[in-house]
Amino acid sequence: MDHIKAIGRRIKDGVVSVAPYIGRAVRAVAPYALTNIGAAVVADSGIDAVNDVVSLPKAFENGLFYISLGLFNVGVVYPVATEGVENFYRKLIGRNIDGYVRNRARAIGLVGLSVLMVASGREFFHEDSISVPQEDTSIVQKSVDSSSEGDVELEDRIQNYVNRLRSNGLARSWGVENFAIYMKDLTDDNVFVEMNADHQQMGASTLKLVVLAAGFEKISVDKLNYGKVVKRDMEKMICRSDNNATNRLISKIGLDYINDFIKKQGLDETIVELIPKNGRTLDNRTSARDLGDLLESIYEGRLNGSDEMKRILALDCKGHNDRLVDKTCIPIKKSSLDIKGGFVDEVYGKTGTTYGVNANAGVVEAKFLGENGAHPYVAVIMIEDKNAKADKFKGGYFFWGRSKSVTLRSIAEAGYWYLHDKHSELNGYKCKEHNGVHPK
Repeated sequence: MDHIKAIGRRIKDGVVSVAPYIGRAVRAVAPYALTNIGAAVVADSGIDAVNDVVSLPKAFENGLFYISLGLFNVGVVYPVATEGVENFYRKLIGRNIDGYVRNRARAIGLVGLSVLMVASGREFFHEDSISVPQEDTSIVQKSVDSSSEGDVELEDRIQNYVNRLRSNGLARSWGVENFAIYMKDLTDDNVFVEMNADHQQMGASTLKLVVLAAGFEKISVDKLNYGKVVKRDMEKMICRSDNNATNRLISKIGLDYINDFIKKQGLDETIVELIPKNGRTLDNRTSARDLGDLLESIYEGRLNGSDEMKRILALDCKGHNDRLVDKTCIPIKKSSLDIKGGFVDEVYGKTGTTYGVNANAGVVEAKFLGENGAHPYVAVIMIEDKNAKADKFKGGYFFWGRSKSVTLRSIAEAGYWYLHDKHSELNGYKCKEHNGVHPK
């Protein structure tokens, strides 16, 4: 950092000494540029939050972005720059605002300049809008490779969806941004999506499923007491994704014990480590199939403590929603059974998010019109950005991760509606509001 600052000072000194007028201009414009960058990030974040609830048209989204940036300049940047923070504050809360209004009017000229500045770098504020690398612009190379299992038509639709994202600059090339998907219908033991399911990649907090299962295995042999403290930590680990609770459990269970459990369960691509202080669990790795197999074993009651694990995995936690059903077009109300032909009654799962990872793994318990009882299926969707480094912050989860949540939800929708069309008596129903895999 000091090295970078030194270079910056040299550049500044050089510019000022060679071109004093340019130096003055830089000093005059810098406050506007810096504050506009900050305002742009805030505006973009707000628009992203709105898009999580309702999808905005691109033109409307851009309009909101530029209007908010312009209003920020008119109302804040120019008055502060010309009058100072103290006068700005006094006039903001004072009764005599005539001078303040005049300053706003004079600031309108800056809005156009700000728009021009930001328009050229608009996509800078979207971490995942980086263009496809030159060596892979054709998108002929598949980012998600199908296997012999799985429904070919459904996998092709998912593949085409990912390719469209890549061609529009909304997903990076295979080898940089990787997708792994595993979906299995537990009613007939049919794997209907298997795409890169055995590819080992970062799993983030989805690995807490392994810690949970290994913990109950140790409890079953009376080597760990399932008292109030352990129970609370297990609930916090899953429900709140609490890293401190997770590390306490790992210490009590033992990494060697957890690794032995992993081997016994045949989770060949899974590695569990202690979570670092910064929470960037890039060394914890797994595969979509490993997570799917573990969840299936829990749901089917093949592991010690399965019933209690299901209770914990189904806890309703505010602020930690799954993306396999929440904020999708998948019905969740019982009344939808007769109206829409089906709904999801419960999800037993875990999310995993950090910069470079957005994943969701769960057993989704659906009910379809004409069937008796539940129709459970495993759904594991993992997106990994291999540019993420443990010792380098190459961006934030906030922009990249939120966009990948939209992608993940779209793929999850495709899985549900595939089963709906196959098993529900009302299979002609199509949802109208969703994000991508099956067409609007």
